[in-house]
Amino acid sequence: MYLTDEGLSEIEKVADKQKNVALLFLIDIYRMLKTLLKEQNNASNGSNSGTDSSNDSKNQD
Repeated sequence: MYLTDEGLSEIEKVADKQKNVALLFLIDIYRMLKTLLKEQNNASNGSNSGTDSSNDSKNQD
């Protein structure tokens, strides 16, 4: 199951109203992991592009 940002915000509102600290903490962790995964994918894509570029230049020689 994938949580959208809007859905996550709605869950956060309910958890805040109910003073559910555990759920608020889990939402924060989920957001941090989502951000880290996005950054990791961006870094990975950048290194793949660099590798492809170097392979292309070797093939042209």
